[in-house]
Amino acid sequence: MLFRSHFHLPVQSGSDPVLRAMRRRYNRAAVSAAVSRLRAVKDHPFIAADFIVGFPGETDDDHRQTAALVRELRFADLHVFPFSPRPGTEAAGMGGRVPERTAGERAAELRALAAEGLDRYGKETAGSMLDVVVERSDLARGECEGLSDTYLTVRGTFLSGNGKPAPGDRIAVRISDFRDGAARGDRKSTRLKSSHGKLSR
Repeated sequence: MLFRSHFHLPVQSGSDPVLRAMRRRYNRAAVSAAVSRLRAVKDHPFIAADFIVGFPGETDDDHRQTAALVRELRFADLHVFPFSPRPGTEAAGMGGRVPERTAGERAAELRALAAEGLDRYGKETAGSMLDVVVERSDLARGECEGLSDTYLTVRGTFLSGNGKPAPGDRIAVRISDFRDGAARGDRKSTRLKSSHGKLSR
């Protein structure tokens, strides 16, 4: 099995009281330790996380702790969900319901942090080589688009001795910059591997 550099953690909250109310079997310190271990075994991994905002009983201080954890751990991306009660669940019957407007504001703050995290992570990849699986090769100006093993969208010409790669090909691309939510790899790739496994330079 390939050990990729993309990890997605179901963190849900950065507040220990909220995690306890969610019946989670970990706390804020355990989340920090897990992220540290991932960064110790993989160079510059893409670490994303799920967060729920507006869980019953979540206070302003709880939310501040969550936002602080996001900043501290420098997540590359977040999936943020406002709490939505599901009939028949324990949480649906809990008191301390957070107003919808407040939950929306908290979600907007975390999504802004997610955008900052993705931009920061993407810019940190400039100058590095990424393993990219080509998804589209019919973009304007002869460009291709693919997904890296670090879960970044990568766009560029991706030329090689075999010409333009086809969807499904795996190539190594040197990243020149990051903008508009995607890494740019406009230099020639050093490697082109077809979906049939043949390697060429």
